[in-house]
Amino acid sequence: MDKRFQVFVSSTYEDLREERAVVISALLQMDCFPAGMELFPASDQDSWSLIKSVIDDSDYYLVILGGRYGSVSESAGRGYTHLEYEYAVSMGKPTMALVHPNPQSLPGEKIEQNDEGRRRFDGFRAELRQKNCRHWSNLSELTAGVFSGLLHLKKTRPAVGWIRSTDSGGDQLKDELLSMRRELEAAKLELQELRKHDPPPGSEELAKGRERTEIAVAYPDLVLHFECNWAQVISCLLPLTLGGGADEDTVHTALFSLAKDNPCVEFRSGVPEDIGPPGCVLKSSVGRLMNQLVALGFIEGVPHPSGPGRTLWRATPYGAREGCLMAAVRAW
Repeated sequence: MDKRFQVFVSSTYEDLREERAVVISALLQMDCFPAGMELFPASDQDSWSLIKSVIDDSDYYLVILGGRYGSVSESAGRGYTHLEYEYAVSMGKPTMALVHPNPQSLPGEKIEQNDEGRRRFDGFRAELRQKNCRHWSNLSELTAGVFSGLLHLKKTRPAVGWIRSTDSGGDQLKDELLSMRRELEAAKLELQELRKHDPPPGSEELAKGRERTEIAVAYPDLVLHFECNWAQVISCLLPLTLGGGADEDTVHTALFSLAKDNPCVEFRSGVPEDIGPPGCVLKSSVGRLMNQLVALGFIEGVPHPSGPGRTLWRATPYGAREGCLMAAVRAW
């Protein structure tokens, strides 16, 4: 008979949202029923009692470990993910672990920040690596680890599983599986929205601080190159793109003001006392500076409502957050 298995997915949550979604998707592709606390309806049961009952009903237990140990239960003195793993092992559940081989390579917010957290994490990681363990460094390896690890468990530790019913219970099972698929799609959409609030991949390698750049301003008889740093450019332009956005004239005025009037700017060339009529920031200079903000994920260009041929610069969700912080009043 064709059996389907329930797999309890355990991990820290906030730092592994994307990884959990990938694992759940892989399990669904293998005709398994993923079980995790974010998939359950609200219950009056005590949360730990509910967790144990779901682990009891599951055929297999799967844990994902990135770089965080997670929240610690004050009464037990161990993390909740650690407690779930220990309970699954104590109940004789076949387990598999998907462990990141180099957690220190993960972004800072995805690893433990203090010595106690790192000590707990290292101990739990060593414990997981003693049993059925697969390594993952990216989402593709994570998917492959789910497939190979679960196939190994099915072969070496066959479980009872679930058998399709021919009565009304079969329809109920289909409805539950369909509901899970819908929840997975909703989770994917939520993940896409969350990504809009994060910097784009690779932007950490781009200049955005004290690295030097220049603003080229053309006058009737000469071009002056005013030196500044990228932090000054970003602080000057990004707040302008909040709300309705900034048009090309607004951007030009702001850059010209930064180049000529900001006392923090260092001039590469001497500025004559009688400069004559107002200058004009070169289009190539504006384009280079705005392209950097686009590459950093701060802004995006959209067609101007006044007509074709003009661009309106608007902050992305990530840029809006950073721009609001720049414009906010600091406590002294």
